[in-house]
Amino acid sequence: MKGVIIEIGKDYCIVLTSDGQFIRQRIPHGVFEIGDEIVVTQEDSYREPATADIKMKRIRSFALAASVVFVLAVGSIFTVKYMSTRGYYPVGAVADEIPAEEEVIFLPLRGERGYDEAEAEEQEEDVVAEEPAEDISMASKERAITFENIYSYSLGEQKAVEENIKEVIFFSYKIVDGASLKIQIKNISDTLTFDGAFKLTMLAADGSESRTEVISLDGFSPGRIKEHQIFIKSGEENLKVEVTGTAE
Repeated sequence: MKGVIIEIGKDYCIVLTSDGQFIRQRIPHGVFEIGDEIVVTQEDSYREPATADIKMKRIRSFALAASVVFVLAVGSIFTVKYMSTRGYYPVGAVADEIPAEEEVIFLPLRGERGYDEAEAEEQEEDVVAEEPAEDISMASKERAITFENIYSYSLGEQKAVEENIKEVIFFSYKIVDGASLKIQIKNISDTLTFDGAFKLTMLAADGSESRTEVISLDGFSPGRIKEHQIFIKSGEENLKVEVTGTAE
């Protein structure tokens, strides 16, 4: 016969069997815990004396009373919450605590007089709500800036060059040791993102093109910096910069 341990003593435990019996069972100390299921053996079990029976009855009575109190408490809480959600308040409640009645608007049903007018008003509201979106789209298009610029610089001057392009792109370069151009491109706008490219062409003294390099700047957001370096070859005396793209 099996039972569940409900109390543990020094060298024994109280076991509750499936048929409702409370049996005292000898067990080794420190091996089992309350809630463990064990096999009740006839030779190691014995019934409690009268005082033990009284103790177990008290335990059962206390458990039953605790269960009743718990059920009543949960039921009271549920009842209060249910009544408050339904709008019921105890007698004597402060008037300020009672929420004001919400205004209820009854719209005419389809087919009744006045339904067509209400439906027309809703359609007009939808049209008015869509207009700002179109205005925003037009404003975005007007804010777009197109870049199609060509700049020419003489490398013989041996000085730093700075160019502010439409308050969006800041282009600069300086000659380092007379052998290379250190180029920097920065987006100085607070809101506009540049999508485009810088085409750098090195020119000879007679204006012929020596070579070309392209710097792609797609998604060049505010605050970003791009650096590039070009080594100057013999005979290259001028630089042509072509800027193409948009900013929005």
